[in-house]
Amino acid sequence: MISDVNDNKPVFSSPVYRVTVSEKMSVGSVIGQISAADADSSVQNSRVCYELESTEGDNLPFTVNSVTGKSF
Repeated sequence: MISDVNDNKPVFSSPVYRVTVSEKMSVGSVIGQISAADADSSVQNSRVCYELESTEGDNLPFTVNSVTGKSF
């Protein structure tokens, strides 16, 4: 018996995220947080993982926690 299929895409709480980073901030400081929810009913299918990608293939100066969405 199938109880859930992965048929819902994650929905972000904002279509765009913008942050301002002060030069005085310490390396590793949280600069923002991304948030999304998935309406699938099972834990496996509703899990959201966050990731930053570079379109240029360069190393990005920021990171994001894949579970919490906090950006550093």
